[in-house]
Amino acid sequence: MQFDINAVKPAQIKREKIKSTLQQPTTLYPALLGFLGGVGALLFGGELALFALAGGSLVALSGWAWEYLVKGEAHATRYVEAYRQQLEQQRKQTINKLRKELLDLKADRASHQLELFQAKFDTFNQVLQRKLNPTELTFNRYMAMAEQLFLNGLDNLEKVALALSSVAAIDINVLDSRIAAGGHAGTEIQHLLQRRQLYAQQHARVQELVAENEGALTKLDEVSTRLANTDFSSGKATMDMEHAIKELTHLIETSQAYQADKS
Repeated sequence: MQFDINAVKPAQIKREKIKSTLQQPTTLYPALLGFLGGVGALLFGGELALFALAGGSLVALSGWAWEYLVKGEAHATRYVEAYRQQLEQQRKQTINKLRKELLDLKADRASHQLELFQAKFDTFNQVLQRKLNPTELTFNRYMAMAEQLFLNGLDNLEKVALALSSVAAIDINVLDSRIAAGGHAGTEIQHLLQRRQLYAQQHARVQELVAENEGALTKLDEVSTRLANTDFSSGKATMDMEHAIKELTHLIETSQAYQADKS
């Protein structure tokens, strides 16, 4: 999955907000005028060039202050909304692909998890919409984190499909029967046992990935429940939900670090 765990952390949102405000016409054009005035003052001197430098700089600063202080929340929200749309597109494409793969591989537990992730994500979305305005920055931050957790789970399910596909040609029942029958030459039995080991290793990996996803599904339930019980008229509500989001972030970071170590 292509997503950046840091993309919706407050520090990154602040950087993107500053970047957006600096690119607005109310900031950019006066700054350009001031720059040209400065160049003119250096090359030719003259009061007009100095006036353009001072005036352009002042207007640019005022424009930036307006964009950052007054419209800053809107800039930040647009950034997070755009990021969420990218995640949503990835999620839908991956689900369509995975649903068929897991069905063909008869991976019942993984298929069930795929449906559970969708159901729990939908529940989280519904609860959040009843608590917060969908146009708010906070709403979009929380939804982006849930999207990331969902994509992380889908990433694990893709690994499940890949692991099962790699040993799909091994008929374990036939293989076990041949091993149990005995009477094979030394090299032949070694190859049979080696295939048996590969099969076992891949299925053990599948079990690890499925177990990890169970933790993510539980965390989604916990955060949805906490969200439903949070009184957003209370000053403590923001702190409670920030703590919950940090737990989601930690879960994703831990999973990604674990998968990096295993790869």
